[in-house]
Amino acid sequence: MKAFKIWWQLLRGVNLLMMVATLGLVHWMTDGALARALWLALTVGTVAVAAAGNLINDICDREMDALNKPQRVWIGQAVRLSTAWRVYAALQGLALGAALLAQSGALVGLFAQETAGLYAYSRHLKCRPLVGNVVVDLFCALLVFQYWALAYEALSPHWRSWLLGYAGFAGMSNWVREWVKDLQDQMGDAAVGCRTLAVRWSWAANRRGLLGLWACWLLGLCWAGLDRDFMGIHNIRHAYGGVMGVGMGYIGWRLWQL
Repeated sequence: MKAFKIWWQLLRGVNLLMMVATLGLVHWMTDGALARALWLALTVGTVAVAAAGNLINDICDREMDALNKPQRVWIGQAVRLSTAWRVYAALQGLALGAALLAQSGALVGLFAQETAGLYAYSRHLKCRPLVGNVVVDLFCALLVFQYWALAYEALSPHWRSWLLGYAGFAGMSNWVREWVKDLQDQMGDAAVGCRTLAVRWSWAANRRGLLGLWACWLLGLCWAGLDRDFMGIHNIRHAYGGVMGVGMGYIGWRLWQL
């Protein structure tokens, strides 16, 4: 049971479940615009790539994590480094296998690019100001954008714009989350030479930047909610927009407390 909890935290199990739920909800709301086999391959492969990305991030961040959150450093202690690398390789194999079984060259290419991007982020880009944030935010946006691209021909104009807008919202929301996380890890990141925006800017400048970013996104969300062509008339779409609005309100409240 203890081993399960450790791996659940290493792979960010809750986040992976949220990814499955998001792709499932999108598939249902668009009346199955994507073939079921292709949707299943997309879901399995995307979750496997994300889990591998979380793992390689922890493998590369052992020194920083020992300073920022020493109580949650599992690799090299509860989990052998060699075991972590084997699981990383197995997850990549799972993603590739799902794409090959679906006979989708597009998925093979997508998963390969995502894997390369997340590896580069963990190894080289994470400590660079802005660049690292953009890479991981693009990956978050790709969660829905992939579905949009693969099902484009079967989607109505309404759903094409809605899903594209949601993909942008997801990526930008993650930027706020990552920025806040960088602020929390500021001391440890600075100690190992990371030059994130949280390290380079003063606390006041970081707070102003985050609040300004949040305000712009909130205005965009309000515009989407008032645009009938964008949101449509179905109740569940309005409910989904309401959930996003509550989420942004919560983020704004947390930012104001910084």
